[in-house]
Amino acid sequence: MYDAEGEYNKNVRISQKDVATLERVCHYAAELGSVFEIEQFPKQKEALTVRLKGDLSTRVNFFSCVQPALIRKFSDVFGRIYEGGTIAVSGLRRVGIQELVDIQTSSGTFIAEGIVTHNCYAERMAKRLKAMGQPNYVNGFKLTMHEHVLEKPLEWKTPQVIFVNSMSDLFHKDVPLEFIQRVFDVMKRAHWHQFQVLTKRSERLAELSPYLEWTDNIWMGVSVENKDYVYRIDDLRKTGAKIKFLSVEPLLGPLPKMNLKGINWVIVGGESGPGARPLEREWVTGVRDQCLKARVPFFFKQWGGVQKKKAGRELEGRTWNEMPANINLVKA
Repeated sequence: MYDAEGEYNKNVRISQKDVATLERVCHYAAELGSVFEIEQFPKQKEALTVRLKGDLSTRVNFFSCVQPALIRKFSDVFGRIYEGGTIAVSGLRRVGIQELVDIQTSSGTFIAEGIVTHNCYAERMAKRLKAMGQPNYVNGFKLTMHEHVLEKPLEWKTPQVIFVNSMSDLFHKDVPLEFIQRVFDVMKRAHWHQFQVLTKRSERLAELSPYLEWTDNIWMGVSVENKDYVYRIDDLRKTGAKIKFLSVEPLLGPLPKMNLKGINWVIVGGESGPGARPLEREWVTGVRDQCLKARVPFFFKQWGGVQKKKAGRELEGRTWNEMPANINLVKA
C-alpha cells in the first residue's frame, strides 16, 4: 500500500492503476476504521488516487494499524520523534486547539506536543500521587502552575542544590513568560541555593533567554537522548546561563562528534524502570572521551535497567563524579 517511492505530506494518498485493487484497499481500510475517498485529477490518466479522510488522529491510527510494513515512514509522520521497534497505539488524546496528539503506546512511549517520552517517570509518579490524594496532583499529569509554593526556596535557609520542576518542563509552551520570570526572580533572591533547570523545549528556551535574568546560581541544561536532539545544544549555547549542562539521560544511542564548546557539564545515565531500554558501554565511553578531550566535567549517573541499584554506576573500574568547579553555597 505504501511502497519505497511513497512519501508523507500531511495527507495519505494511495495511487493505483488497477481500480479493483483500490477498491480492495478502501474495503480493508474500512475494516480498520479508516475511510478513503476517491480523488479525480483532470491530468491523471494512468492511475486513480484515494485519500484518507480525517485529521491527524485518523492518520496516526492508520499508520499504526498497517505496521510493520510502514514503520519506516513514522519519521515522516511524526518528525524526529520516534526511533525503535514496532509499536501499537492503545489510546489517543487531543491536546489544545492545535493539531497535536498525545499517543500512549503499548511499549510505554507517548508523544506529547511533539516531544517523545518512553517510560516517563513523571507521568507514572503523577498518577500515583493523584491516586494517593496528594493535593498538588489533583490534576494528575496535566500542566499545573503551583503559585503557593513559588517562594518556598526563600524559606530554606540551609544552602541546597535544587532541581527545578522535576515533574514537568518550565519552558512548556503553556507556561507564560511572566510566570517563568517570577521563577527566575525567586532563584535570584535565593542566592544561597544553586538551581538546576532542565528542558526538552530548547527552542523556547533560546527564544525567551533574553527576557530572563541569569544569575550565577542558575544552571541551565537540555536533554540530549540521541543524535536527533543534538540541535538542543546549539539552542542552549544561545542562552545567558553562566553554567550550561547536558543531561544525556537516558542515553539511547551513540553521540559522536558533539560540539561541547561553551558546555560546562555533561551528565550521562541509562534508562531505568519497567521496560527500560539497554545502554551500550560504547555509547557511554564515547561521550566520556569527548568530555575528556574538551575538558568538560563528566558525571556518570547510572547504568539503569530494571534493577538499577544492582547495575551500579561504575565505568571502567571507577565512578565519575566530576562537576563544574564554581559551586558556591553559602548560608542565607
